[in-house]
Amino acid sequence: MKTHILLIITFIPILLVGQNNGDRFIQQGHPYDLLGGSINTITQDNWGFLWFGTDNGLSRFDGYNFKRLHNKDKSNKNIPLKNYIKKVFLDSDNRLWIGMHKGLSIYDDATYDLRNVSEFDNLYINSLKEDANKNIWVATHNGIYILSKDSKEIYHIGAQNSSELDNKKVNFIVPDQHNNFWAFSEYGIHKIWITDQNNIKTSFSFTDKCKINISSYPIKGRIGFFVIDKENNAYFSVDNTIYTISLENDAFNLNDASIVAQGEEYLCAHMDSYNNLWVGTRYRGITLFNKKTAKKITQKKYWISPNRYYDITNTVTTLYEDNLGNIWVGTPKELFAMKRNNTQNFSSIREGEDSNSLTNRIVTGLIEDENKNIWITTSYGLNKLSWLNKDKKGVHIDHYINDRSKDQNFASNNSLQSLIAKDQNTLWISTKKNILSYNIKNEQFFEDEQLSDFLKDNNMRMARCFFKDKKNNIWIGFEFGGICVFLADKNEFIRLGTIDKTFDDGDYWAITKDARDYMWIGSKRKGLFKIKINMDSLGMTKNPISYKKQFLPTKWITSVFINKDNIAWVGTSNEAYHYSSAIDDFEELKMIGPSNQSTYISGIVEDQNDAIWFSSTTGIFKYDENKQLTQAYNTNEYDFAKINYQFSTYCSHDGTIYMGGINGLTYFSPNLLQTDTIKQKILISDFKVLNQPFSLKGEKNINLTRLVHLSYKENQFTFEFSTLYLTDPYKIKYRYKLEGLDKDWIYVDTNRNHASYSNLAPGHYKFCVQSTTRSGEWTDNQNVIEVIIAPPFWATWWAYCIYVLILILIIIFIIYLNYVKGIYGQQKKYNQWKTELYTDIINSFDTPLFLLKAPLENMIGNLHNIGESEIEELLKIMNQNVKRLRHLVKHIIPPFNWTVFS
Repeated sequence: MKTHILLIITFIPILLVGQNNGDRFIQQGHPYDLLGGSINTITQDNWGFLWFGTDNGLSRFDGYNFKRLHNKDKSNKNIPLKNYIKKVFLDSDNRLWIGMHKGLSIYDDATYDLRNVSEFDNLYINSLKEDANKNIWVATHNGIYILSKDSKEIYHIGAQNSSELDNKKVNFIVPDQHNNFWAFSEYGIHKIWITDQNNIKTSFSFTDKCKINISSYPIKGRIGFFVIDKENNAYFSVDNTIYTISLENDAFNLNDASIVAQGEEYLCAHMDSYNNLWVGTRYRGITLFNKKTAKKITQKKYWISPNRYYDITNTVTTLYEDNLGNIWVGTPKELFAMKRNNTQNFSSIREGEDSNSLTNRIVTGLIEDENKNIWITTSYGLNKLSWLNKDKKGVHIDHYINDRSKDQNFASNNSLQSLIAKDQNTLWISTKKNILSYNIKNEQFFEDEQLSDFLKDNNMRMARCFFKDKKNNIWIGFEFGGICVFLADKNEFIRLGTIDKTFDDGDYWAITKDARDYMWIGSKRKGLFKIKINMDSLGMTKNPISYKKQFLPTKWITSVFINKDNIAWVGTSNEAYHYSSAIDDFEELKMIGPSNQSTYISGIVEDQNDAIWFSSTTGIFKYDENKQLTQAYNTNEYDFAKINYQFSTYCSHDGTIYMGGINGLTYFSPNLLQTDTIKQKILISDFKVLNQPFSLKGEKNINLTRLVHLSYKENQFTFEFSTLYLTDPYKIKYRYKLEGLDKDWIYVDTNRNHASYSNLAPGHYKFCVQSTTRSGEWTDNQNVIEVIIAPPFWATWWAYCIYVLILILIIIFIIYLNYVKGIYGQQKKYNQWKTELYTDIINSFDTPLFLLKAPLENMIGNLHNIGESEIEELLKIMNQNVKRLRHLVKHIIPPFNWTVFS
């Protein structure tokens, strides 16, 4: 069976659906990340963050995570902003004006301040715009209001200005190129302009006298959108018709408008920086209008979800272009984005209902025939790809399904694994059970009986790989049965296991031959073999294998490639290697990319500039001059390859590299790849302390101050950072360090954009973060945030001063006590000495006095009875004691002139 699919593209490249990765809408995040509900409005602030207003609140997106905007209640707690967000508008001061189902708020991201404008608490806000004087125009269900920059003054455009606009529901308000405002109410269209006292056009002023002029034009029907291009042409929809009209004329007349398109329910629109008009519809996706000439407009339909036509997923509620030119689409349930301005020029063809699709998304085999057609095997059918022009903007794909068997083998006979050109007219294609033959000329599948009989007789099944040498011999590696060789000159098959039992089994995934006629054979269970075999001796009794060496015996070899310099390159289920003749062994290649994933190498190829390319589960890698594999292309929105699958790689005659994968065919021209040298600015997108959002309300944005003060209890924190490359942040790699703790840079995976630290001691730290360009080159875009963790009050400088003062007082007190104690001791000793002295003196005086007293009393009492001799004896005793007393007095009392008393 044969199916022809033809696609010819005749205009702008961005209209080529299905080939360029940037030409389709990719879902961003999980629906629950956006708070649920319909996405009603999108805007981008001056930092680069995207803001999404939904039915249930407001979220900010940094490329990785959605952060919900919170307000503060009376107790200073975070309260989510849960209002129905109708419109979010960024003014010239980088403040967000948030129009809600009921109410209007202003958020200043520079100070983290969210405040409410109470005068609008009961008004439905539909649209917000800013004039030249920085006044904010607010369209509500009760007419138009003008607010001063500080929101302290309000003017209501009422009956005194226009009865047709007074108290009317105004859905849109749009400024044109000449400072006019166009409003759209249930009455119709209104043109508003301001003049001064001299009737000269100006901007509205609350201080100077001015006049509001309004011209109203009734229109019947629902106005879905109104946008103005750079030439001041208006595009708007009324019911199911899109019109365009020049606004250079003073009056507006619908009869002068031209019809652009009709037939769908148009809900929203956006005029991009290229002057293209994007229009969102209900149930029917997006229509892109490209104004090529003044009179001709081409259009192209985009389905948000191609497999869910007329589904609510294809209902578009809002459109927005970011600062990189990417288109963001909000739907009632999900968020999508189309990447544009992709400088890397990686394109793909996938499975689908489009006319340039493949029969299946899993591409397993690739080969180019002599007519420069690319033959592609998939998990369901054979495809032939032909380019219609040299710049690869138009493609012709033929599909071939093997319908020879309608039994239970139909599916397995179309689950194709790999292929080889046996000759100019015949392809050999392996399936899960056997090897099919395909006649290119007759476009028919057929069975090669000789091949089928040989495989059946030797129980060889599931051919994993083919290799054709210079003599047109074909080597085939099997999952079951080992390896066989088809000898072209003899037209016979030889099973290698009959020559060497090593190759009797082993699940062989790769076979190739180098310039020195060494065969390289890779196995899932036995590693890699290098053998020298005499092809002329195959089939003879003599063993033709003269050399055999085993490498990487424990590795699962997935691919082997010999480049022009005769160097062997090997891919395994976890890493990549290349052969070093200096050590006669393989060296592992350093891979710069996601390291938290198993890097399963699915294919290796060399381009015409001698560069080596690797396909893997984590994308496409290139071997660079630093002798490492640098990720050149990754796919965060889908897997590139898958473990336990084989995917072919091929470099065609014109240098285009084709790589099969789990999600279609990827192709690129290495000569056209542009290295991205743009330095991405790194911002701190969130800062958490103790796993909770850190409130900086009332302070300046951390990206402005670059300084954070924390208490000693707040010693665990997390920085989240982003370059705000929103549609493909996983191309960016980061490294960070905390000066004061980390000695070296910490490298993180591309899907990690945060750094956490805990149990930090009080001190002064510097958090440094750096990123690469999208091409993987490190730049000097370092962002530095100072973090000061204050010590506890008992560890502050003034506390230490108090401690020192107390210590000094204690020392003084101790010295004083010792001094007092010493004096007291001395006084006690002195008193004791004095007491002893007095006692000794008394005792010394008491005895002589007693000896004086006794004789004297004896003489007085016995005066008449004592004789002279006895009196003389008593007087002698008294005289001796007087001398004794005189001696004591002389030694105790300070010396005088004792001669006076002599």
